[in-house]
Amino acid sequence: MSLGVGSFSEKAKNLPSLLHKLAQAEDLAVSPEQVNRWIIPLNPNLQVLHSGPALVLGDAAGLADPFTGEGIYSALLSASLASEVIAEQVRCQKPDLREYTLLVKEKIGIGLSGALRASRWLYPASGLFHRLIQRRPELAAEFASLLAQDLKYTQFLEICRQHIGKLGLKKVFGK
Repeated sequence: MSLGVGSFSEKAKNLPSLLHKLAQAEDLAVSPEQVNRWIIPLNPNLQVLHSGPALVLGDAAGLADPFTGEGIYSALLSASLASEVIAEQVRCQKPDLREYTLLVKEKIGIGLSGALRASRWLYPASGLFHRLIQRRPELAAEFASLLAQDLKYTQFLEICRQHIGKLGLKKVFGK
């Protein structure tokens, strides 16, 4: 099992204590030697992901999802895209790997940009989002679809905006 806490703020200093509180709430014991810390590699503005005969994939390319922190899906997809481009270029005297960067931007980059927008909107407004889900349970199903990657972040944000518009801020905040 992997259990974690995170923050987009460089000022967050109490993450270890939050992790221990979360573990206690779930009746799990976490010892200090079990705790690992790392920065999730984010690169939402995907620039050049190749240089000469080399490509960067997955975490090395900063392809983790800015909303969930998950990176395995993008790592596997970027490896698949790399293999396609390499297979086309392997017999070339001077391989041109530009197509890899273009494919990653097209197949992964758009989703990462949407995830970054979602994280910038939903995390600071997590209280609002929680109240919105309480008042609109169907939104919880949409959120599950988002996490299952059946719904794009841009679609989910639009659904949230529509629900807020229908309810009005006074009802969302319970006033």
